[in-house]
Amino acid sequence: MDDVLEPSWSPDSRWLTYVKQLDNRLRAVYLYSVEKNQTNQITDALGDARYIVFDKSGKYIFFTASTNIGPTLSFADMSGIPHQTSRNVYAIVLRNDIPSPLAPESDEEKIEPEKKDAPPPGVTPTPTPMPPTPTPTPAAANQTTPTPTPTPPPPAPKKEAEPTRIDLEGIEQRVISIPQIPNRNFNGLYAGK
Repeated sequence: MDDVLEPSWSPDSRWLTYVKQLDNRLRAVYLYSVEKNQTNQITDALGDARYIVFDKSGKYIFFTASTNIGPTLSFADMSGIPHQTSRNVYAIVLRNDIPSPLAPESDEEKIEPEKKDAPPPGVTPTPTPMPPTPTPTPAAANQTTPTPTPTPPPPAPKKEAEPTRIDLEGIEQRVISIPQIPNRNFNGLYAGK
């Protein structure tokens, strides 16, 4: 089994997450704070975690984990060779004030207040007459006005990433499985939009 760290930086580069092999030969997800010089294990030792990545907003860490990899870990015999390993995709909600991305949405319709300027149903509003447009005189039509040259816009100031806040207390209770993605033998995971 390889011992690759597979690191992923938070959007603000203040946190680093990586996997590390444990004594039971499975891997767990670790989180390192650059500011505090502190490391925390944030997944348990009951599954083999791999392919971790921060999402671009800094609100979640996504990773894959396998709970059926055990038979393939033996190095002394070949009985695990035909065994198919599968992994599920999980998300860790990093802050305790952010709801789960899989929380059910309300099915209640939002009632919009009635507009007071709108006419009652069945009544057609009277259109407002448009003012007449002035016609140019022949002398004014021959004059040319210089067109201003467009100036390039100033460069936009570089936007700094919003600080990534991670609440470590109770983080193991905020690990959720992503059921919409079927389990497979994943070989990588990357953050999207």
